[in-house]
Parts: sequence; C-alpha cells; structure tokens
Amino acid sequence: MPELDKNTLDGTWECLVDDYPFTLELETDGNLVKGKVINDHLKIEKGFLQNNQLELFIKDTTNQETFTIKAFLKSGNLNGEYHEIKDGNTGVFTGKRSDELWNQYLSPMVVPLYEFQDKDGTYIYSVDSEKEGMKRSEKPVCRVWKNPSSVLTLDYKAKPVQLKR
Repeated sequence: MPELDKNTLDGTWECLVDDYPFTLELETDGNLVKGKVINDHLKIEKGFLQNNQLELFIKDTTNQETFTIKAFLKSGNLNGEYHEIKDGNTGVFTGKRSDELWNQYLSPMVVPLYEFQDKDGTYIYSVDSEKEGMKRSEKPVCRVWKNPSSVLTLDYKAKPVQLKR
C-alpha cells in the first residue's frame, strides 16, 4: 500500500455506507482528522490516521448509535468498511471527492508557500523549506505554482509599449 498523503484527505467527500449516502468534510491536523457530516444527523466524534489507514468514529444523533469507518485512500477514493459498535453489523464504505481542490496536491508543480520572519521583524515569502537566520511559519500560507525556470532572464532592451486606441 502506498504511503497515505494526509493532505489529500482534506476536502469534501460524497460517501456511501452500503446504499446510504452522506457527505463528509474532512480536515487533517497531524494524525488527527476533524470534520463534519453535511445535512445529516451524523456527527464525527473523532478521527485518526493510524498505520496508513483513516479511522473515523461517528455517532448517529437520532438513535445514539456509534459506528466506525476504516478506509484506505487509493487513486483519489476512500475504500473500506463500517462497523456498528453496539450491534456488530458491518458493511462497505466508499468515498469519492466532490471538490476539485484536492487536485493541487497531485501536481508536483504546485508547492507550499511559507512565511519567514527575520530578527528585525521583516517578512518574506518563499517556497523554500528553510531560510538561514529566519523563522518559518508552521503551516504553509497557501500553495503556489512552482517557478519552472531556475534562471531569471531579463531583457535589458525591453521598453513599455503605448497602447493604441
């Protein structure tokens, strides 16, 4: 099984437990997974990433039943099973992304942008993971397109052009 990229779990998922549809919004924070079930009586109580596997503990607020979902992420889909804790019933769980933001994590040309602060309080932004003598933000500010060129080429003869109307 390939290494589970925690970042690719963040987002909205259209899910099925057997034939029961629901929507999950997931967000990772280290090995913890937080989120909510949209427009339903289900509530995510806690979630984890353990041994390359997503595990969610979900409570049905109408009958106070708790069940777990265990799934692996593969090719942009979640596949696994659910288990009702009280009754012991099990079934198939599947999830498919319903947002397109996750595609940014698949491209090697989209990289994290970090904020760095110098000792004098000056801020700079960079895609580098470290800058000597500067403190980096813990999390990236956003993701940006990687510069495809390693050399900045300037045309010293370039001049502004007047637009004709």
